Amino acid sequence: MALQVTSVLWKAHVEDRAVAADDFQVATNSIDPQAMGPSDILVELLYLSVDPYMRGMMRDSKGYYRQPFTPGEPLSSRGLARVLRAGPDVGSGFEEGDVLSGMLPWSSHAVLNRRAQAALQLVDSRLLGKLPLPTFLGALGAPGMTAWAGLKRIAEPIKQGEVAFVSGAAGAVGLVAGQLLKHKYGCKVIGSAGSNEKVRGMQRCWH
Repeated sequence: MALQVTSVLWKAHVEDRAVAADDFQVATNSIDPQAMGPSDILVELLYLSVDPYMRGMMRDSKGYYRQPFTPGEPLSSRGLARVLRAGPDVGSGFEEGDVLSGMLPWSSHAVLNRRAQAALQLVDSRLLGKLPLPTFLGALGAPGMTAWAGLKRIAEPIKQGEVAFVSGAAGAVGLVAGQLLKHKYGCKVIGSAGSNEKVRGMQRCWH
């Protein structure tokens, strides 16, 4: 039985103006699970993360560190998906019911080959149900890892009682960095943000 799929497509590259709603297109098609290859997996999208790096992928830029989005194809970003079906020769070890994180197309459902599976990681089943799923895209995802790596690999040694300044402290990375500096390292943390509303949100999070 065919599965109805809804996708968000990228219409055309946008160079020197703000991205608008008209630059996206919602499209529907269908997937026949019976036509999957033996090494494919069928996934259901759960959550997507909209991140700053995506703006560079909306340009026709050859020098960007990620490939541009392809006009007429679904956008992609970090997300969470659940495996609905796995072929008999799936080499990744993913099984039906697994929750995966990584780069995913903006489609309600997708059939992913081995190359696409290589960009995905299994979410630890011991943590499922104990934490909200979006946590695995935030504090336990790329923003949290970026904050941790910046402190652990670049800023250390950090001494308890030192004063630490976080620029862009109301963003996804800055919020995690501020909490680590305060609660793990014992620092006095000062942060900057672009509006009073963001500052209040930052203060609530850090407390």
